[in-house]
Amino acid sequence: MSSGVEAKSQVGSQKWLWLALLVAFAFAVWVQWPRLSDPYAVEEDFRNAFWMHRFQDPELFQDANLAALRPRLLEFDVGSVHLSLDSASLGYSLLFHFASYFGPIILFSKLLLFPLLLISVYIIYRIGEKVRGSGTALVLSLAFVILNFASPTSISMIGGLQRSFIFPLLLALAYTLMVERYRMTTTVIIVGGLIYPVVFVLGAITYGLVLLKPAPGRRLPKVQQRHWLNLAALLLFAPMLLLPMLGDDSTTNGRTISQQTSEAEGGLLSDPRYREGGRQTLFYVFPAIGRGGLTESATNFFHIVALSLATLIIWRVRPAVLVETPDTLKMLVLASVVCFVLAWLVALLTSSFLLYFPDRYTQATLPLFLLIFAILHLDETLRLSVAWLIKQRFKFAWLTLLVTLAVSGLILLLPAKNFKFLLGEGQNRWILLLPVLLLLALNILALYRHQCREQSADPEPAVALSNRSLAVLGVICLGLSVLYVQAVQPRFFVASPEERALYRFLETLPKDAMVAGNPCDLDGVPLLAKRMILFSCERLHPDDEVVYDGWEAYYAADGQTILSFCQEYEIDYLVVNRLAFEKEVVIEERLIVEPYMSKLVPLLEQNEFALRSIPGDYYLFEVGNIFIVPCTSEVLNTKTIIARQMAVR
Repeated sequence: MSSGVEAKSQVGSQKWLWLALLVAFAFAVWVQWPRLSDPYAVEEDFRNAFWMHRFQDPELFQDANLAALRPRLLEFDVGSVHLSLDSASLGYSLLFHFASYFGPIILFSKLLLFPLLLISVYIIYRIGEKVRGSGTALVLSLAFVILNFASPTSISMIGGLQRSFIFPLLLALAYTLMVERYRMTTTVIIVGGLIYPVVFVLGAITYGLVLLKPAPGRRLPKVQQRHWLNLAALLLFAPMLLLPMLGDDSTTNGRTISQQTSEAEGGLLSDPRYREGGRQTLFYVFPAIGRGGLTESATNFFHIVALSLATLIIWRVRPAVLVETPDTLKMLVLASVVCFVLAWLVALLTSSFLLYFPDRYTQATLPLFLLIFAILHLDETLRLSVAWLIKQRFKFAWLTLLVTLAVSGLILLLPAKNFKFLLGEGQNRWILLLPVLLLLALNILALYRHQCREQSADPEPAVALSNRSLAVLGVICLGLSVLYVQAVQPRFFVASPEERALYRFLETLPKDAMVAGNPCDLDGVPLLAKRMILFSCERLHPDDEVVYDGWEAYYAADGQTILSFCQEYEIDYLVVNRLAFEKEVVIEERLIVEPYMSKLVPLLEQNEFALRSIPGDYYLFEVGNIFIVPCTSEVLNTKTIIARQMAVR
């Protein structure tokens, strides 16, 4: 009999697992389809992966400037196959190399969402099933799907970046530790390091903390012999996975500050690159939001705060939940805090972010832990809360009214820019109504349960929620979550019609052509037009002098300065945007970041710019405010430019 019940339970669990996977797949199709069908829609940071076009066309990006923009590339042959791999992310680049045999790398970056999401849902379902059962596992899986699609691409799987692997890798790490499959844990940590070195550091410390936890009845930890081989493997792979990161002058898309800059500006925290207006702002809101805070994204911080409030409520209702939470999850959070502190210590001691920016270690672990914690204890907390709400239903109704008035005031009075900062792009004011609707649903549920109690013949009937009531509440929450995801899902870079025309034209130029000009119009050129650039706003050149020379040439008043620049850096074509000569536009759109902006302001204040004065007869291409000219002495003839300037006057 017991075996039959167990088999039936397993069938039911598999049914809920398939439902979770189906919902996850449907969400992925809904969110990703507009991007899958548009070759000019990409995650902004994936534009830095342009060099992987060489997998399909080795003739691309042969210029020496590639070594400056991508200093971590390793070039070698394996038999007849030539490999170009990122030394700090060997596994990721190797994965794209194999994928390039079947289709474009841009398409593959978008398709990565599907396997990563389904793997993550499967693992998190198993975690929930192990700790609480299949019902909780289903809710946990669906909540995770919502969190993933509402999160920024710094942690979401939507972008197809190295960091898109962090959720599935963290979940695999936690689950293998929970079921004590330590060899698999070691494999996850090493594979994770091959894809995203942050995972290796975070995973190794988590594993170490688990081993250091004393066994029941012991005061001091004792590492068992079966772990020695795993620890030896981690130590063996550590140099290979971490040295490329330590030896490189880049962090995510930046670089360390030079010693000269550090001394001149007063240290790391004073460097203009890391202050407001710089390329790598450390703090948008001190000390929580920014690359030096808990998370880079305000939206992700909003999720952390909301989940933290839910966690506090659950702990207040049921104080024993902290003891009931699996130790592995606690160790994962503790490891992320240790890594966060370690990253800051290394940065302050070396004046560079050798261990990546500190937020890389907390921005995924914190919301993931808080979500798992909240959902694992949600069922019992809801039942106890509804019992309390029935007794306090009139006070709770007044509370709902006060919350509604407060939210309405925020919607009417809070400036639109605050909504954009906190909740991303779009008209998101109405999102604040979602908690009001949830409170209203709880009010209705409490009144319904009170009415059931009054109609019952039992003077003290149970007030626990029925499965049907929980299902109705779950459907309401899922519907509200869909609306939330639709409003705040991460925004991809989608090329405008003018940019698409620009990329199509540039792709007709010789494969060895070097392009310069307005840097912010060049961000998508290497990936979407497959042509080399000197530098762009997204990928600045590691040599400050090159960046200064580029902008000074762009805003030069005479053609000879521009021609000398082109000859020195072997520039073939210039992309010019007339709007970039308007000082107000440059400042408002942040077309120039610090520390360059302060030094280039005098150039912006002049009225005559050589590039803006080039006669239209020399344009190779023009669309909107953008045009392209060859960088030759004929085009940049100073007399011709002066004559044009005089004619305009």
